[in-house]
Amino acid sequence: MTSLETETRSRLAGLWLTHGTANLRRVSELSTVADLRPTAMPIVIVGAGPSLTPAVPTLVALRGRAIVIAASHALAPLLVSGCRPDAVVVLDPQPQVGAQFDGLDCAGITLFVSPTVDPSFVSAPLSVATYFTAGPGERWIGQAIGAEHRAFLTTGGNVCGAALSIAAQWTTGPIAIVGVDLGFPAGRVYADGVSNAEDFGRLYLDSPFRVLAQDRTEICSTVAFGVALEFFQRQLLSEAGRVTNCSVGGAEMSGAAVPTLASWVRDLPIRAAAREEISFLPLHLEKRREELLSFLLQCARCLDATAALIASTPLEVQTTDGSELRSQVMQSLGPACDIAQLIVVEMPPRTDGGTVYDSIRDACLLAAPRIRHEVDTWDDGGA
Repeated sequence: MTSLETETRSRLAGLWLTHGTANLRRVSELSTVADLRPTAMPIVIVGAGPSLTPAVPTLVALRGRAIVIAASHALAPLLVSGCRPDAVVVLDPQPQVGAQFDGLDCAGITLFVSPTVDPSFVSAPLSVATYFTAGPGERWIGQAIGAEHRAFLTTGGNVCGAALSIAAQWTTGPIAIVGVDLGFPAGRVYADGVSNAEDFGRLYLDSPFRVLAQDRTEICSTVAFGVALEFFQRQLLSEAGRVTNCSVGGAEMSGAAVPTLASWVRDLPIRAAAREEISFLPLHLEKRREELLSFLLQCARCLDATAALIASTPLEVQTTDGSELRSQVMQSLGPACDIAQLIVVEMPPRTDGGTVYDSIRDACLLAAPRIRHEVDTWDDGGA
């Protein structure tokens, strides 16, 4: 695990667990991105980087010729400019992300949300679908509802990365990305009209991290953007000829010339100016519910068994070479492993001299009754 992954897990584990649990019932009723009806329409992915600003007029005129998927940060400047995206992707579980939607008319826009976002998103009176990342914060939720493997996305830890993964499996047509600068050319952090841009600018522009720009100079960036850049570079390589980077002035992704979005659009077929409805394959909700309850009960049994295993293990075994015990604990946790990990990360440091296995045991003893309570509320038809 990288230091960035460790820091992210430590910072967000509580939100992943709290939001994931709160959203569980609603998520079990949602379509996933794997249920999207395939399309051949071109797709434009819109980030909130500085290269979005000059591309806005093209996006406004694009209606009917491509599906527009916006990152959450990009929604406000698009709507203000008269461009209503077809879909918006939300990844970050932090509550302040919801503030970016305050006062915005999202009618007719489909939300693609991770299952650990603020609960206000999954309960929104809009068309909402979900996706899952491969980390412990969300993996267990996808497994719980029996989501198929295409609903689990690689994202590079970036909301536009999630959008690209959705687009790549949704359409057989070409894909363009704009506003995905992954750096701060000319000291600019965001496109015009992005909320809280000045606050973020003061934070990010102090970063010592640098990436190579398209003009071969170095521009200020962040470690997280560096990880995302590697993801986009891999994706552009694997989707060569289908994905085009139109984020003019941003980080170097493919080594190829970066066209403006307007020049990319000129090569698209002319279509009637009508939105293509985003639709999903039918859901089998009763099957989902059965799979979810079965999964939760299995997790509770595994947590009980793991707590008992650790309680019966002598201290000298826990504090010596733990490879065998570690293997036994992981096997015992089974599908509940991610849940236990999140609780352990959230726990305050031990002051009683206990071992890491004591922390895992405590996590199991906390989680098992909570899970059984959740199952009971479902059986009772409660909220």
